[in-house]
Amino acid sequence: MTIIRTAKENWEAIQKGAECLSSWMKTVSPYEIDEVLEAVIERVKKTRFYSTEELESIAEKQLEKLVQRMKDINIEDEVINTIIKNLDWHKEYTIKLASEQPIWENPQSNYLPILPVIDEKIINIDTQMKLLENDGKIGQNLVPIKKIKNYCKFKKICYWLVDVRMNEPRYGCYFLTISEAIAYAFQTKTFNIKALNSRYKYKKHYPELCISLIDGEPILCRRNSLPNPSAEIGKPHAVLRLVN
Repeated sequence: MTIIRTAKENWEAIQKGAECLSSWMKTVSPYEIDEVLEAVIERVKKTRFYSTEELESIAEKQLEKLVQRMKDINIEDEVINTIIKNLDWHKEYTIKLASEQPIWENPQSNYLPILPVIDEKIINIDTQMKLLENDGKIGQNLVPIKKIKNYCKFKKICYWLVDVRMNEPRYGCYFLTISEAIAYAFQTKTFNIKALNSRYKYKKHYPELCISLIDGEPILCRRNSLPNPSAEIGKPHAVLRLVN
């Protein structure tokens, strides 16, 4: 018998996996069961709980990077101070929750244990896109701000996401808004992504919005206006959105 030990008790993901395995065992062969067990064991080996110290270090680096970039694009010091003050207020609680979250370390998904987000209430989308840069080319928005419909609205002007990654759909996860997608693209330098919790409002149609490189320039646009609309676009999402 293989015994899998984790750093925390009542790991919900393993419990659900065990339930699924129990139901499958009635219909699949021993060879298939063995393959599933190997996959589960490999997943557990690459999953861990980040320490408070590790998360604190990650948060500080992310905030330092954000502050420097905001200064580079000439955002007023008063606005920068307000943003950092708000993120600092909620950082301790974010780190506490993130340290209790089992996180699968999969570099291919460009995962982030935590991610600071600036809401468009304090910096509009046009300016947020300027945070993005690729080979000296500054990001820009081609979508009229008034045409952007967000399916999620928050009171906070700044907040954190926990366990953000791409192309790994999980039950109960949150797809990103435009502001969250910009924050993710900024911290990971990943540009070919969708913001599925925001859409372009056009009559009765709501085309998808995405951030993509067009001629090497980070661009926020409608999916159907890309040079190649059928191209594969990543779908980043988060386990927790700390907006309350």
